[in-house]
Amino acid sequence: MSADIDAILAELSGAGWADALNDLPSEKLTSGKLQNLSLALEEYRARSIIVRSKPAFFVIEPTNHCNLHCSLCPTGHRDPAVPRGRMAIEQFKGIVDAISEHALVVNLLNWGEPLLHRDLPKFIAYADLRGLWSVVSSNFSLPITDAFLRDILESGLGVLHVNLDGTDPDTYAIFRQGGDFHRVTENLRRVVRMKRELGLKHPIIETSMIVSQYNEHQIQASFELSKQLGADRHKLSKLQIDPNSSFDWLPRDRQHAYRNYFDDDSAESLCPCSRLYTFMVVNWNGNVAACCLTYDERSDLGNCLSVSPDKVWNNENFQTARGVFSIDPDDRPSARTICHICRNRLGSKLLSHYRGTFALALPGLEDRLDDPATKE
Repeated sequence: MSADIDAILAELSGAGWADALNDLPSEKLTSGKLQNLSLALEEYRARSIIVRSKPAFFVIEPTNHCNLHCSLCPTGHRDPAVPRGRMAIEQFKGIVDAISEHALVVNLLNWGEPLLHRDLPKFIAYADLRGLWSVVSSNFSLPITDAFLRDILESGLGVLHVNLDGTDPDTYAIFRQGGDFHRVTENLRRVVRMKRELGLKHPIIETSMIVSQYNEHQIQASFELSKQLGADRHKLSKLQIDPNSSFDWLPRDRQHAYRNYFDDDSAESLCPCSRLYTFMVVNWNGNVAACCLTYDERSDLGNCLSVSPDKVWNNENFQTARGVFSIDPDDRPSARTICHICRNRLGSKLLSHYRGTFALALPGLEDRLDDPATKE
């Protein structure tokens, strides 16, 4: 790796931006892509409204269909006002072709279960062909054939993330409603065994537990279970909640919860949101969300199937969202996006959420969902 790349990585690490790059093999970390990310860091610090850098990290949703009914997820509530669907492989290829010069990582996930998309291995393989590191997050609580599992493992996937939110069936089911704990653990054993038999270095098989007060007593046991199942690593994740109604989910040990759920949210955040400089979230229909927590399609900022991702990145909506954090009040736009409500304060009670879940919504969504015209 060249000295220039080493210098850029050191700069990004000093800014706390290198964690997402730690897994990437050197061939994915090209000088041009890292220079783009370094420019994004510069523009983030300057709170630029119009940016020259391009997003380095992408969430591209293969589908928003899901087999579970998780307690705090809006998909689990089967919101009838949000259309369900799957992204076509040719649509995905078009997006990847447009971003491959600057994108580092593509997360194939969002509001659904990606393994429900039969073309998922093709998605991963094309991303790998175009030089992108891919991550898939799955509940793994569904029947998976050996052939499909092999296709995923051999596709060039970087990280396979499996949600393991309890160490016994009863605890697991509190959050992952409709899930089968024994199926998850058996699928994990299968994928670990198959990866070993195929002699593959990747994907990294990672498990995680979202810590709540209902499973925090199993933190140590979750690490032991993950090791027993053969995963490469295990981590703890912090819970996203609706602070207006879901505080009973928060763990008693505050080190496992986001600080902003306990802090006073009356003051404006002084820190700009890095998502507006590094991250683009593309839903299955091409709609571009402000971040991976916005569920209400009325808050989307554009569509990258109708125009290029680059044009969406600097369109009026994104400029308006970045303008929220402008140091000069005269530069702050009069138009409004969901970012004007959030202001990088995800724990604020000023935010609207979808029916007690962690998903952000604009005011008035509840009325629209209760309208008989939206019911199936």
